[in-house]
Amino acid sequence: MAGLDYVAGNFSKAVDLLATSASDLRTRILQAVIPDLNSFRADDFPNKIDRADYESMREKRRREDGAAASMEENLAAMGEEECEEVARLIRKLEVSLRRQVSQK
Repeated sequence: MAGLDYVAGNFSKAVDLLATSASDLRTRILQAVIPDLNSFRADDFPNKIDRADYESMREKRRREDGAAASMEENLAAMGEEECEEVARLIRKLEVSLRRQVSQK
C-alpha cells in the first residue's frame, strides 16, 4: 500500500501537468495518468469516496472482443466531455488527498 503523502504528491504532479502542458486534454491526461497515477490501488485511498472516484477514473471499457481496454484505448474512445470528467476527478482527488495530508 502506497503512503498517503506519496499518493497525494503524485496527484499534485498530475494536476500540474494537466494545467501547464500545451498538449490537448486527451494527451495531457495520458501524460498525467500513465506514469504517475495508474499504478495505485483503490485501497491506497483511506477515504471511501476517494476510492470510488479513483475506480471511476480508472474504469475500463471493453473492446468489441471483450478484452479489457488499455488507458490509451479508453481515452481514444472518450468524447471531450468524458475527458473533462476524468480531469475533474484527478483534480478532486488531489484536493481531497492534500486536505487529508494536512490533517495528519
